[in-house]
Amino acid sequence: MATKTTKKTDVTSDFDLDSLRLKQDFSETLGIQRFMSHVPVRKPNKTNFIRVHPSKDYRMDIGIVEMKEERETYLVTPAMMSEPGIYELVVPARLVTYITRQGVLALWPLKLGKDGKLNPWHESALEAAQLAEKQWVSVRADMSLGAYQIFLATAELPEPEWPEHTFSELVCLGFKGLIVDKPDHPLIQQLTGAI
Repeated sequence: MATKTTKKTDVTSDFDLDSLRLKQDFSETLGIQRFMSHVPVRKPNKTNFIRVHPSKDYRMDIGIVEMKEERETYLVTPAMMSEPGIYELVVPARLVTYITRQGVLALWPLKLGKDGKLNPWHESALEAAQLAEKQWVSVRADMSLGAYQIFLATAELPEPEWPEHTFSELVCLGFKGLIVDKPDHPLIQQLTGAI
């Protein structure tokens, strides 16, 4: 019995795989828009390269209280900084806006130190933020150095695409429910033992 042989045809010769690939901005072509509902308030993750918004309109000096166990950072208004229970905990900080390579927008409270005294951690973080205004950097804690190490991206990375949100909008989203602006705020009540 004779075996039947079939001629194999090359079906891939006219097939354009690249025509099926989604572009990075595919959501724009679909007519959808990303809604920002949360802005993290934290120092950058050591695995991320970041850029800091260069405009002075996207930073400000504030007073913060960090509740480490709850992993929450409160913004304290100047009028509330002298309230009992909170005065000792308020730390001056420079709040800057940054973005990761993945497009995550966040707020970084850079501690300024009480009475203007900066330690090497504060100084190196401020230096990293300043460098990140012009180039992509990664910030990593180095316990043996007693400061942050700053790593510069070696590749030619594109400039960040900043969302069109105002700094006020970002602060409202970042500190949603965490702005201490009245004496009966739950944080003040907690710190004074009222609740």
